[in-house]
Formats: sequence, structure tokens, C-alpha cells
Amino acid sequence: MVGDILTQLGINNTVFIQFGIICALYFISKKVLFTPLQKVIELRIEKTTKTEELAGELKSEYENLKYEYDEKIESAYKSTQEEKNNKKKEIEKDLNSKFKSAESDSNKKLEEEKTKIENEFSAKKNSILSEADSLADQLVERIHG
Repeated sequence: MVGDILTQLGINNTVFIQFGIICALYFISKKVLFTPLQKVIELRIEKTTKTEELAGELKSEYENLKYEYDEKIESAYKSTQEEKNNKKKEIEKDLNSKFKSAESDSNKKLEEEKTKIENEFSAKKNSILSEADSLADQLVERIHG
């Protein structure tokens, strides 16, 4: 009965040989194909995971460096602004002192010229007044005369 069913299915006494060949092919293909393929897949997963971890580390390092550089840039900017302001104040003081010096020099020259003109005025006034007396005497002489 079981023999008749097996015969109708086309199974004969070579079934054991075929089973042995299939088992041998399975073990050979497992050794040659499946195990190396499994190693490649695991290696890929490991590299991907490590790459993601490395990317995370590099990103945090980048952010730290960016923060440090931003601080350095801000510090440099503040120091240059401070230097600029100090230099500006120094130049303003220098220009103010030069202006005051020039102003005092011009005031001295103005006073000298004023004194000179006053002296000339006084001299001319005195000469005109002295001539006025002689002219008045001459005029009186002509009128009386």
C-alpha cells in the first residue's frame, strides 16, 4: 500500500541517493555561499553602525570647534573694536592739543598785531594832534593877520 502510493508519485529506490545528493549540496552551498554571505551582511551592518557612530562623534566635534571658533572670532572682534576706539580717542586728543596750540599761536599773533596797530594809531594820533596845534595857530594868524 505505501509502496503503491510511492510508485504512483514516481518515487523509487533512488530517493535515498537523491536525498543524499540534496543534503550534500545543502552543506556545500551553506559552506561556500550562505556563511560568507552572512559574514558580508554582518560586516556591512557593523560598518554602517560604526559609520553612524563616527558621524555622530564628528558632528559633536564639529559643533564644539564651531563654538570655540565663534567665541574666538567674537573675542577678536571685540578687541579690534576696543583698539579702534582707543586709537580714535588718542587721535582726537592729539588733534585737540594741536588745535589748542594753533589757536593760542593765532591769539598771540592777533594780540601782537593789535598792539602794533594800537601803537601806530597812538603815534599817528599824537602826530596829528601836534600838527593840529600848529595848524590852529596858522589859521588864527591868517584870520587875525
